[in-house]
Amino acid sequence: MDDVVAYMPIRLNSKRTPLKSVKQLGGRPLLCWSLEQLDALGFPVYVYCSEPAAVQCHVDFKPTNVQFIRRSKELDADSVIGIDIYREFNRAVPAKTYLLAHCTSPFVSTDTYNRVVNAVVSEGYDSSCTAYEVKTFCWYADKPINFVTPRPRTQDLLPVCVETSAAYCYRAEVLERGARSGEKHKLISTDRRESLDIDYPEDFDEAERLVQ
Repeated sequence: MDDVVAYMPIRLNSKRTPLKSVKQLGGRPLLCWSLEQLDALGFPVYVYCSEPAAVQCHVDFKPTNVQFIRRSKELDADSVIGIDIYREFNRAVPAKTYLLAHCTSPFVSTDTYNRVVNAVVSEGYDSSCTAYEVKTFCWYADKPINFVTPRPRTQDLLPVCVETSAAYCYRAEVLERGARSGEKHKLISTDRRESLDIDYPEDFDEAERLVQ
């Protein structure tokens, strides 16, 4: 059993952006942007897909630590939620700590992935994830959540942290309790570029602008 493994779930039948994971961004397949950074971490990295060969043929670099493993096609169904995929991967690849990364956040650096992992491995947290700070007047359910009247200066506001899907790290027992965040969770701050999540075609347009 490995102490730490990283994995990237890949779904080829995306409805909103077909073949999103292998679509060209800046002249290379989308998944290669984050996969190359993960490969540099030095521990095992798994691409978890129902058609490994269909993904592997798009990789445009020679990975050192990356393996491609097959998952059930049933996990590609629209009705499947993320936690179902994560549990199946945990069963397939036992480890003490998992780093879950998504190729839809292509600009996350190796340093940021390391910070997410170190929070769990070295700092005593049972889980961590990437997030970005919003420092403006925020509301929820028609009520302000980070200010009171009279309003303070914008620079004096407490930031609201928004979880991103770029990277999550958790101990195996956390997922066994039905979540990817535990009771002692740490947020790892990322900038706007790293926080980008490509979900819709217009997100690709923004990513292309950032590449340029």
